[in-house]
Amino acid sequence: MKIVGRLYFIHIFAWLAIWLATYYPGLDVVLAFAYLLIIFLQIRSLGDESGGRAAAVFLAWQAPGIVFSVLSLLPWSFWGLKEYAFFLLMFWYTPVVPLLSLLQWVIAGYPLYYFLLLAMPLIYGLLFIIFVFTHRKQPAFSSSRIRCPP
Repeated sequence: MKIVGRLYFIHIFAWLAIWLATYYPGLDVVLAFAYLLIIFLQIRSLGDESGGRAAAVFLAWQAPGIVFSVLSLLPWSFWGLKEYAFFLLMFWYTPVVPLLSLLQWVIAGYPLYYFLLLAMPLIYGLLFIIFVFTHRKQPAFSSSRIRCPP
C-alpha cells in the first residue's frame, strides 16, 4: 500500500501549498492544476494493478472524503454534525477548492461549488477509473507464429 501513502503525502502537502498560495492571487489556481497533474501521474502508475487492488487504493485514499460527503447529506444533524462534516469535506478537498471557486453560478440558492464538493468523491472516482483503465498495458503478442508441441 505504498501508493496510498504516496497519495496521502501528495494530498496533505497540497493542503499546505494551497493554503500558503492563497496570499498570492492566482497562484492557488496554478497549484491546484499542478496537484491534479501530479495525482493524475500517480494514479496512472496503477494501470498495472488489478481492478480490485486499484479500487482498494481509491477507497483507502478517499475514505475521509466519502465519509464527510455522506455525513453532509444526512437528513438529520446531531449537534451540528452536518455542518462540521461539510467543513471537513471542504478541508479534505482543499487542493481543488480554488478551481471550484472559479464557478460563480448559483443553483437553488447555493453556489455550484457546494454541490460539486458534495459530489467530489464521485468525481474523483470517475477520474480514477478513467486514469487507471486508460493506462492498462495491452497483452504483448508473440512475434513467432511457430508453435512448439508440448
